[in-house]
Amino acid sequence: MLQGIRANSGLQDWSEERWTELSATYYGMCRRTDHQFGLLLDALRDAGVYDDTAVLFFSDHGMYAGDYGVVGLTQNTFDDVITRVPVVLKPPAGTAVQPGVRNALVELVDLTATVEQLAALPDTHSHFGRSLMPLVAGDVDEHRDAVFAEGGRR
Repeated sequence: MLQGIRANSGLQDWSEERWTELSATYYGMCRRTDHQFGLLLDALRDAGVYDDTAVLFFSDHGMYAGDYGVVGLTQNTFDDVITRVPVVLKPPAGTAVQPGVRNALVELVDLTATVEQLAALPDTHSHFGRSLMPLVAGDVDEHRDAVFAEGGRR
């Protein structure tokens, strides 16, 4: 799949300088997102609600930024740069938490279950999400043994 995308993308003649510019632009966009996220956290602190607020920061996918000679988002490719997307979760004060980085496999559907648990909502519907709170508390190291992704083209 990636070989075909590379062959049809017209990027074969890009210079090292152009690839470096692409990477710098991508990392600059990531930096800007980090800055905006920091502004949001500062606003929560300024409003006096940071400690009482659950914060989740996530994306539905990554993108190629020159990885494998490909740029952008593609359909039906599942390399780590597309699927290994971090989740940041800060629970409200008083919630059991073991600060740190986890490498557990999670899915977007798990975020709904996590928010439901944090908000103490009754579990009144069928779903396949699993709350991330046992991971956050440090009670477990693994969450799922596999995760699933799907493409969008035939």
